[in-house]
Amino acid sequence: MLNKRMLLIIEYLINNNGKGILKEMVDFINMSERTIRYDIDKINEFLLDNKAGKVIKKPKGEIELFNPQKVKNYLLENFHKIFFLEYRDISILISILFKGKINISHLCEEFDLSRTTIKNDLKGIKKVLSKYNLELIINPKKGLLLEGKEEDVRRLQLKILNDHFKIGCSKSLEKTYTSILIQKNFKGIDIKHINSFIDDITKLIDKVISDEAYSIIRNYTLIMISRIKEEFYLNSSPNKKFMSATEEISAVSKTIPILEENYQINLNEFEIFKLTDYFLGSHSYNTNMSFYKNWIEIETMTKKIIRKFGKEICLDLSKDEFLINGLLNHIKPAIHRIKNNIELKNSIYTEVIVEYPKLFEITKNSITILEDFLEKPFPQEEVCFLVLHFKGAVDRNLYQKKETKKILLVCGGGLGTSKLIEQQLKENYDINIIKTIPLNQLEKTIVEKKETPDLIITTLEINEFNTEIPVIHVKTILNTEELKKLEKYNLPKYNKKILISNILKSLRKGAVIKDEKIIINELKKHLGNKLIDDTKGEPPILSELLLQSNIELNLNIKTWEEAIKKAGNILYREGYVEGNYSTEMIKVISRFGPYMVIAPNLAIPHTEKKYVKKTGMCLITLTQPVYFSGGIPVNTVLAFSSVDDSEHFFALSKFLEMVKSYDFLKKAHNTSSPKKIIEIIKKYEFLINLGKHKEPNF
Repeated sequence: MLNKRMLLIIEYLINNNGKGILKEMVDFINMSERTIRYDIDKINEFLLDNKAGKVIKKPKGEIELFNPQKVKNYLLENFHKIFFLEYRDISILISILFKGKINISHLCEEFDLSRTTIKNDLKGIKKVLSKYNLELIINPKKGLLLEGKEEDVRRLQLKILNDHFKIGCSKSLEKTYTSILIQKNFKGIDIKHINSFIDDITKLIDKVISDEAYSIIRNYTLIMISRIKEEFYLNSSPNKKFMSATEEISAVSKTIPILEENYQINLNEFEIFKLTDYFLGSHSYNTNMSFYKNWIEIETMTKKIIRKFGKEICLDLSKDEFLINGLLNHIKPAIHRIKNNIELKNSIYTEVIVEYPKLFEITKNSITILEDFLEKPFPQEEVCFLVLHFKGAVDRNLYQKKETKKILLVCGGGLGTSKLIEQQLKENYDINIIKTIPLNQLEKTIVEKKETPDLIITTLEINEFNTEIPVIHVKTILNTEELKKLEKYNLPKYNKKILISNILKSLRKGAVIKDEKIIINELKKHLGNKLIDDTKGEPPILSELLLQSNIELNLNIKTWEEAIKKAGNILYREGYVEGNYSTEMIKVISRFGPYMVIAPNLAIPHTEKKYVKKTGMCLITLTQPVYFSGGIPVNTVLAFSSVDDSEHFFALSKFLEMVKSYDFLKKAHNTSSPKKIIEIIKKYEFLINLGKHKEPNF
């Protein structure tokens, strides 16, 4: 049998025509070279035993999978047997949800497992069901039957479709497999009919919705048709009075007869209201949405949120109409989603919390007025979209841009996500974003020649659309790897840095500066990272913060919590932090996930400065990796404390550069001497001063 880790390796090779370079695979799959080599041997043994193909290791770290299409077909045909330990739960859950019942004896036969094992699996599945107020009831003749309200059944079905169902090509074998399982439950329902149905409604309401919203509505419509055909109906609507006055209910009502005729079904008024809910709760590219309940109150709250956020970062954003409209565009449907338990399909939480943890916290603290209004928490997935709006606003108010090359931006996440990407692109390149559209508008835009871009930049996989225009796929957050992709297309960069001392020198030639600090602060406010502040003293270097007494090597630790606690205890022992620093670091990781794992096998934990006495660092290495949530391995931990948000940064950037270009982690694991570690660091610092190594680009 194979596992999820091996599946990632096989998918990588299949999606690269059977070819792979070991070093590139290490970065892409986030595994050690040793682990990949071991897994490849196991994969090859499995493929040969089953006469499904073979994979070999070639000189210079090259890997080759022979006949990748044959391997892919074999894996898909036998997926539930090969990966049954990993994906059994989701297979059983899909069966229960869409058939409404399950027979333990049939499951034992299908998976060749004992009743005890299946019953243990069902315990976990029952927990999932209970979150949606659903349960399994024993029926002596039929087995286990699914019971609960119809709306709750559909809500979980929609969650499953949003997470595990992909229409068309998918690079993920897992999603291809689960899509096949799900598709079996919707025989006779044509996706093209549903797409036309959605297009007709959006045309009537003159609304361009995001690809995420489009997908959610399509999936819900698919479920609705199927459930009504099986004679399961909704029988209530909490928002009937409000929705009766909207354009959406009118458009849905006018279009429903086509759907009813196609599938020989009849929708009652509650079905129509629920479907309207999803249109009202959709991300859109429209900014005029004053039809929402309490819209005046919402707009007032939004402006208060902006003032609170601006006060926190010392930047006046209250006149930024683009921000106000963008936030309203998200908050109004978000309130509708939250009140009606409509979940977002795609979470950008991990990306946002890794790239903008500070902005996330400020945003979260700024929207308490919104949570009071809702009388429930604002979900972190929704908060992240607000972070993107604020990130764009902060950048807008700090930078001015030129515009030249023509770019068509295709983004599935709605106005906030697209504007963040647009802002990031303009910060780095001299370009002209001619239009921002969802994927469902791409073909129409290109075929009708409404726009003639030089490049198409997209956050989505565009597999089924042919065009001579170059298409670049990027992530929402444009990190170093994403920028490298863009560099291949010769986009002109904004990269000039200005020394503050030179500006001050020029000012002194024609003016008397009474307060230099005010001038410097104003320059930073308006020019941001276009400046290099060379007016203040040198920050502490790495060897000054990471002392020999702060290093412990080759520790035998079993869990990530133990590793964090050990690092925190060193900082406490050496007088850098309060006694609860370890606990607070563990809380942060438990709450936000392993975002502090910033490189393969390396974690850099820390927490708030209120628990800090002075700035410092400690380093521990482990004999065996510990695993953070998601199975992410770590064998090196650099914990730090900082009295402010900047004193540690210079030293930390040098440490990361050592890891990146000086093979520091390997050196650290090849020694048992803290003194040797200090010698390595000081040698690196000496070479930096001599100009032997490039300065890190952060």
